[in-house]
Amino acid sequence: MRTRSPSRTGFGIDSIPDNLVLTASYGGTHDELIDRHGLRSAIVVFSREEAAALGLEIDHDDSHAMQAGPSFALLIHGTQPQGTTAAKALSALRAQGEYGYGTKADQIRTSRRLPLSLLN
Repeated sequence: MRTRSPSRTGFGIDSIPDNLVLTASYGGTHDELIDRHGLRSAIVVFSREEAAALGLEIDHDDSHAMQAGPSFALLIHGTQPQGTTAAKALSALRAQGEYGYGTKADQIRTSRRLPLSLLN
């Protein structure tokens, strides 16, 4: 799945093809367009509780992104700068057994290994 800036999509907001499921994401340079055009969106959250407070389901497997529907949340994932709020949130999620997205995360989940913090 690729993300594109609105200026690089090659079409205007009024000419989105019917077979394209568009999802805008907050945190970019054109966030104001999301509300202005009433676009469906994804927002990265630091916890399941934050997603619930926003009234958003969490997309764990891209199913929300691939199908038309309401806006949704993604849990913080990837590498985060050390000492930041994002890094602390990611550590807390890992302590709860949430390892993010991708092949490596799937392998960890299927092996049912416990986070090291729970083994000590």
